[in-house]
Amino acid sequence: MGANGAGKTTLFRLLLGLARPSEGDVEVCGRAVTTDPIGARARLGYMPEHDCLPLDQTAADVVSTLGELSGLPARAARQRASEVLDLVGLDEARFRPVGGFSTGMRQRVKLAQSLVADPELALLDEPTAGLDPTGREEMLALVARLSSFGISVLLATHLLDDVAKVCDHVLMLDAGRLVVSGPTETLLQQTGKLTVEVNAGIGRLASALAERGLTVVTDDAVSGDGEGGTLDVVVGADPGPVLDTIRDTLADLGLPLQRLSSRAASLDEAFTRGDR
Repeated sequence: MGANGAGKTTLFRLLLGLARPSEGDVEVCGRAVTTDPIGARARLGYMPEHDCLPLDQTAADVVSTLGELSGLPARAARQRASEVLDLVGLDEARFRPVGGFSTGMRQRVKLAQSLVADPELALLDEPTAGLDPTGREEMLALVARLSSFGISVLLATHLLDDVAKVCDHVLMLDAGRLVVSGPTETLLQQTGKLTVEVNAGIGRLASALAERGLTVVTDDAVSGDGEGGTLDVVVGADPGPVLDTIRDTLADLGLPLQRLSSRAASLDEAFTRGDR
């Protein structure tokens, strides 16, 4: 994941052996790309970002031809093309010229050709590019199904929502530099803050928590003892001691607790934290 120009497509080109690393080695599916690029590519499927389909050919011809180029016999390629076009929802349209397809249908053809040779790993470069919200949801549902067929997926995108919906692990790039790496679930865990809400005495609570050594983040408007409101308290890896301090402080001040919650992080926040 990363903005345009972050290095996502360049990484794919390195994995495909279409570009050589300035230093270091690249290995894909157990094959060293620099010494055995054909062996590496034989295990990969690739869905490019750019519009690359021959518009005068039918979807079935495009996918079966690329299947043959991947090493399948002609009859097997034709049969496999029919299967993957059915998988991506183009069974009834497979004999129509690609030039008459919508953007969403063309993206599905590109996905189908990346799967026709039954790869171990599919490299999908911006698979939801140009799609409307419904088309995006349908494409992501297709991508999510691939693991059930034993196909791993490396998806490149700048759309954070897409990553959160279908990816198990996230790599965030910025200007060719790795800034965040980890399981998606871990990156979406707590932000490191607890939100405390009381209906009175927010100013006294903020002062008391700060005096007890906690880092408190409040709105600039928080002041008077009689006012209610919310504040955030920064927590570390173990929130237990902080929770105990908040409880004891509320009890000592005689303030009724309205709400105590943690806020789920977004991938935007994870990227920002990593970029720092």
